[in-house]
Amino acid sequence: QHTVEEGTVFVLKATAKVGHHFVRWEDNSTEMNRVITVTGNHNYIAYFEKNNPIVNKYIITVSSANDAQGYTEGSGVYDENQVIIIKAIAKEGYEFKEWNDGNKEAIRMVTVTANAKYVASFQEKKVYHVVNIVSANPEQGSVTGSGIYEEGKTIEISAVPATGYHFVQWSDGNTDNPRTITVDGDITLVATFGLGNGIYNIEGQESGVRKVMIDGHIYIITPNGEMYDAVGRLQ
Repeated sequence: QHTVEEGTVFVLKATAKVGHHFVRWEDNSTEMNRVITVTGNHNYIAYFEKNNPIVNKYIITVSSANDAQGYTEGSGVYDENQVIIIKAIAKEGYEFKEWNDGNKEAIRMVTVTANAKYVASFQEKKVYHVVNIVSANPEQGSVTGSGIYEEGKTIEISAVPATGYHFVQWSDGNTDNPRTITVDGDITLVATFGLGNGIYNIEGQESGVRKVMIDGHIYIITPNGEMYDAVGRLQ
């Protein structure tokens, strides 16, 4: 507020504070600094407005390394610091592997801070199968090799006879033990065992002493041909 003589030439200044800008005077003049000649009492009101923040915009490009294996979503122009979602969608027979920045989330959130490119890579979908290795009679023998395996993997299975028994065959007729199989689907193989007949050397005994398995019973044969049962009775 100023008191001046009539006819005085006076300069009006409108100075905006930080974060604001001058819009107009009450009489709609848009001159921030204006020269007036005083002819009478008058009020001059300056109008200001808050500045709109300058928002940077960035280009986000989302693509697939191989369009035959999968596609993506999320490309566009976005405001700085905007949080967006990008997606990698695998086609049938494939699965998402990773983004070019090493991230392994197929659907992920990204904060926009600059122009950026995100490339999704895919791979053939891994197929797994269940392999069941079963003993026809657990009292006669046990088995190893059951599990879930990736298709195409070669594994070893085995049948371990209990004392007094021997391995006969697998349910597919194969008699190899142990044996290797290539996993190409879900499979169940059953090992069968039988009473064991055979002659075995007894470890730690003098040469010529043998252990004989007859109809599931163990006998000892001495070098002179005598045969004893498991508790030492002469047969």
